[in-house]
Amino acid sequence: IEPHLVGGSRDDCSEITISGSRFDGPLAAGIAIQGNTPRAVTIQESLFVQTAVGIRFEGPGRWQDFAITNNTFFQ
Repeated sequence: IEPHLVGGSRDDCSEITISGSRFDGPLAAGIAIQGNTPRAVTIQESLFVQTAVGIRFEGPGRWQDFAITNNTFFQ
């Protein structure tokens, strides 16, 4: 199962909060973030299990206002 963007642009992601989630692999990446000017992204209190990369930042974008707090990465 993979979430898909509905009603927006794949070029940018902004004002996103992921909290209290579980990403249970095996997965290449728990979360992959991409865009030209991604901003205001918070990933907190989530569990990443058996992911090759927990959080992957893709592309040459200008990364602004990110908070990655109180997450657990296991195996």
